[in-house]
Order: sequence, then C-alpha cells, then structure tokens
Amino acid sequence: MYFVQHKGPADSERQQLVKCHGEPLELQLAANQPLAEAVAGAMEHSGFETAWLEIADVPVEKLSYVIPAESPDDDHVAWYSDIKSFDTGRIKRLGMVVGKHQSATFIHGHGAWHALEGETKFGHVLAGETFLATDVRAKGIGIRGAVFDRSHDAETKFDLFKIREIATSGGDHALLRLKPNVELVKGVEQALQQLGWQRAKVSGLGSLAGAVFEDGSRMTSFATEFLITDYLAGEGAAPEIMIVGETDGDIITGNLTADQNPILVTAELVLNRT
Repeated sequence: MYFVQHKGPADSERQQLVKCHGEPLELQLAANQPLAEAVAGAMEHSGFETAWLEIADVPVEKLSYVIPAESPDDDHVAWYSDIKSFDTGRIKRLGMVVGKHQSATFIHGHGAWHALEGETKFGHVLAGETFLATDVRAKGIGIRGAVFDRSHDAETKFDLFKIREIATSGGDHALLRLKPNVELVKGVEQALQQLGWQRAKVSGLGSLAGAVFEDGSRMTSFATEFLITDYLAGEGAAPEIMIVGETDGDIITGNLTADQNPILVTAELVLNRT
C-alpha cells in the first residue's frame, strides 16, 4: 500500500466528521448554461448550502473534463491533465459534492460519459465548461447543520472542501472528509464507530493512491480519482467504485478490497444511517 508524502505539514487528525441532518433532494437543472450555474441557481432556490447530487443518462451539448496527471511542479504530488472536451454526447453517471467557495456555490464532480459515437470515459468534470442539452432532474441529499467549504489545504497545497459545522445538532446523516494516507474502508468504519452507527449508505468521491480490487485486479496508476457507485458501510463491507488513473480516461469498475486503498489527496463523503 502506498504512503503519500505531501509537501506540507500533516495534521494529527486524519479525518473530519460532523453529524448533521439530511433530506431527500430533487433539483431541476436548466439546459443552455454552464452546469455550474445551473446547479448554483437550483441550490439557491432549495435553501441548502451543501448537497450530494447525482444525474444519470442525460444528453450534453458540450462536456469538458480532466483526469489525473503527474505534477508539473514540486509543490504537489499529482496534478490534472490538459482539458479534454467533446460536443454532443451523454453523461452516463455524474456524482457531485456541492458546497461553498468564498461564499459562492462550488461543485466537485466525478463521472462517466461519452461523445455521441465515442467510448465511455471517466474524469473530473469542469462544471463551468459543461452544458446540458435538456433540463435535467438531479437527485440526492440536501444537508443542514454542516457545509462543505472549500479553502486552501496546507498539507496537500490544493484548495479542498473542508467541513464547517454551522449548527450543533444530531441527525441521521454525517459529512466525512478523509485526509491523505487514511485507508478508505477503515476510515469509514472508524467514523461509524465514532457516530455509534452500525451501518450507513455512503455517497461521495475522492482520490486514491492506486487501487486494489477484491478480484485481485489493480489500478497501477499512482494518481487516481474515483466515484462511489454503491457502498453500504458496516462490518467491513467494501465499496463499489468507478475509478480512473493517468490513462486517457479509461475506467475500471469494481469492488475495492477493505484494507489496501489509501487516500491520495481527499475523500468527501456523505453518510446516511441505515
């Protein structure tokens, strides 16, 4: 299992965990404008500042994205590829953490998509340069009591979502941020223990240093980005994910092992007690 040495100082606390309230959320996302603006407008009317949203099987007029790449400098352990774009295609599945950056709505989204006659690829969506072809209904979870708030992270030298508690309360949801070198499943299991929960449905995304799957296959790329597609955490259960490395957007899909997948930069997760 990789150990990642970032350029900045590492905090002794390797996760952030805040219990909060969650509500089922459906938002109408408008076409013919950047996806970032469509989500921001819908969020403003919803009354939520933070949410987990998903859309699937929707047409796009244009989609732009990046995938992991080697860092061009000495300040970061990894970076992003050149921008990849196509006109006219389809999003197969896109998951989005929606939060705040300098008081404005900000989206961190990973997903799978394809051009009209192209192969399915995976990556980190550039929401400001992506346009839906039709109005779309997004579904997910609206969060009250805590916010994903993007700011500079001293350890990784990236701007990342961090969790800001805005109301001390209970709830059947929690926001969880895992920091570098925390093993994904172990980090989630530790969060469940802290919350006193036996099981939780986990939604979210992030980056891993490589990846090892239950069937023995591996993602050999050091820098990766992933989207959780199915994960009922508890008693050592492992997540099903889609993941991409430094390989032109090629996807691996499968169930991770429960003990060999350390976070590279961050994981931003929403837990729903079951």
